[in-house]
Amino acid sequence: LMDQLLGSTAIAAGLRGMTVRLELDYRGPVPLSTPLTLQARVTEAAGRTCVVTGTIATTADPERTLVEAR
Repeated sequence: LMDQLLGSTAIAAGLRGMTVRLELDYRGPVPLSTPLTLQARVTEAAGRTCVVTGTIATTADPERTLVEAR
């Protein structure tokens, strides 16, 4: 999910490329069969390098980050 989300975010920002590194930090368990909220944004873009960060939370508690990605 995060690879797709971060890539789509880069494309939406007019940037192209491929995943070179994907870092995931799990802050809590992600429950099954539960609606999730995924958010991402470009945090850095210089030359051929682009950094996109994102989070996953449950829709019921979107302020509690369960996964952070870079």
